[in-house]
Amino acid sequence: MVLSNDNRYTGGTVIAGGTLEVSRDANLGDAAGGLTFQGGALAAAASFNTSRAITLAQSGSFDVAAGATLGLAGTVSGGGDLIKRGAGTLRLGNAGNAYGNTWIQAGTLVGSASSIRGNVVNDGALVFEQAADGVFDGAISGGGALVKAGSGTLGLSGDSSGFTGSTLIQGGRLATNGRLGGSISIGAGGVLGGSGTVGSGAGSAITVAAGGILSPGNSIGTLTVDGDLVVEQGARFAVETNPAGSESDLVHVTGNATLNGGAVAHIGASGNYDPRASYTILAADGSLSGRFDSVTSDFAFLTPSLAYDYGARRVSLILARNERTMASAAATRNQRASAGAIDSLGLASGHAVYDALVQMPDDRGLLQSSFDQLSGEIHASAKTVLLQDSRYVRDAIGARLGAAADSVGAVSAPVLTAAGDGARLAAPNTRGAAAWLQGMGSWSHVDGDGNAARVRSSTGGFLMGVDAPVSEAWRVGMMAGYSRSDFDVRDRASSGDSDNYHLGAYGGGQWGALGLRGGAAYSWHDIATRRSVSMAGFSDRLKAGYDGRTAQVFADLSYRIETPSVALEPYANLAYVNFRTDGYTESGGAAALHAKGQTSETTFTTLGTRAATRFELGGAQASARGSLGWRHAFGDVRPTATQAYSAGPSFTVAGAPIAKNSAVIEAGLDIQVSGNAAVGLSYQGQLASSAQDHGVRASVSVRF
Repeated sequence: MVLSNDNRYTGGTVIAGGTLEVSRDANLGDAAGGLTFQGGALAAAASFNTSRAITLAQSGSFDVAAGATLGLAGTVSGGGDLIKRGAGTLRLGNAGNAYGNTWIQAGTLVGSASSIRGNVVNDGALVFEQAADGVFDGAISGGGALVKAGSGTLGLSGDSSGFTGSTLIQGGRLATNGRLGGSISIGAGGVLGGSGTVGSGAGSAITVAAGGILSPGNSIGTLTVDGDLVVEQGARFAVETNPAGSESDLVHVTGNATLNGGAVAHIGASGNYDPRASYTILAADGSLSGRFDSVTSDFAFLTPSLAYDYGARRVSLILARNERTMASAAATRNQRASAGAIDSLGLASGHAVYDALVQMPDDRGLLQSSFDQLSGEIHASAKTVLLQDSRYVRDAIGARLGAAADSVGAVSAPVLTAAGDGARLAAPNTRGAAAWLQGMGSWSHVDGDGNAARVRSSTGGFLMGVDAPVSEAWRVGMMAGYSRSDFDVRDRASSGDSDNYHLGAYGGGQWGALGLRGGAAYSWHDIATRRSVSMAGFSDRLKAGYDGRTAQVFADLSYRIETPSVALEPYANLAYVNFRTDGYTESGGAAALHAKGQTSETTFTTLGTRAATRFELGGAQASARGSLGWRHAFGDVRPTATQAYSAGPSFTVAGAPIAKNSAVIEAGLDIQVSGNAAVGLSYQGQLASSAQDHGVRASVSVRF
């Protein structure tokens, strides 16, 4: 029966027997009407597409004329089988199809793992057009042609050993995890993988053409070729390996293996290679002939090679350390130091850090990040923080001595007296003893310099002391205190803290406008550090605890200049700081470092001017004060740490640098709360192009 007109009936179409021939979808009535098979066939005389729902109540045949294509976009459902007849092409486009089995008696059936259902008897051409990944679990039999097209992966998990035809992989990956009989040709852009069996024994062959890829396994696995294997020039054999030793991808050929060229590419370059193992990648039960043209890998420091054992019919992948140094991949001084120390361990050492680096891919950014993580830079930057924090003791002593001498810009407890010309300041009372307490907190950062990374820190604590006059001009005292410093180097996944205990002695004299103040202090540091290492194939968490000590001496010379509204005091300050750390051994894994005791010496000079003015505030006497100066640092302004791995040579890395030149500023307010007591609050800052330190200081002083 032939329907040639555009029909308008709405009840759908039922084919109970015989053949219904159409040339376009409109021949089948209203587009909403379904198509039901109770036997019989639909013949397509010309190309067209239909979105009708198709029901296979019994088996239904689609007879497509030569040169024509019938596209079924609607669902195909029912318990019957789908039969493809005719020399043309039938396309199944609906992923929701659910019917019995599939028979291809002639022509071509195009679909995907989700649109082709059941087992397939293929005596024509079956094309899996796989745009996305999918798995077909049916069995394929027959002697037709099987084509894998599209960029997605097609997994075959069923037993298709009954298929005796030929398979062409045009694109994407065909992963055989069951069995697939017949011969296979892997074309340019195609990949054959999986851990199943391909081929049908004698007379069948797997051929990898130029541009094709043979990639056994799904991760690590064995692909069995039941027949012969031929690798042509320009083909690629992709291999993954296991970190445990000799396990790798393997192609096992039951027949003969013929190598006419091609390249072996190691694709496990993610830190998962044992540089001491030999990996069998190809084994043949029959003969082995020919060679691959080349072998490549993404490793930076290992060169792969192939070993051919024609007697045992084996091809093995082995690796050797190349002549490239690890330091050649570094970009900074710290990276080169770290890389050189690791490289010196050598392949024979079996050191986990060396093994992890030697098998990393040739990615300079990844390698440089690994060198930085392994450097232990936090130990050098901890010195930067604690050397800079030494100023809090000097500043507190200087402020106290200035207050006792009624210095400009100091926390003072002035005494007012009355005269005919109004209120004026009396001479400072330097005859009595005094006690003082200061609390401080600061937040700072030191930028990286392209070698070391930025370090952030915060410090809080208190200092207190007592002093008394020893002559008309001189006053001496002692101080003690506690502070805690927290610091981190985020770009190195490192952090640390230090509990600091301070003890010092000081003294100062005032001769008219000229003032001289100085002191010496000693600090004990209980330092703890933490850092993480995370790179391809290796990770570690390291901790260390060790002691440090700071010894410093300092002096300040100033000259007071009075003006009607404000007092000025130019000053010069000199400080020498000696910082020493004990040796330490990190706890953790193979990336742990150890170090001997080390010393850093830094000198600071400051030139500036202090200013102050006094006024009455709510009935109390107050003083607004400030200072501005230039600080210059020299000596060990790039603190370093010399460390070593177990059984390795020492290497030295630098921390974040202390700013050589910075502006020193202070602004504060002091209030006389009684005749013998004063309180003060001030902001202190050190500002440089590469570093900033902001702090707050609160003080109380009492004379008795």
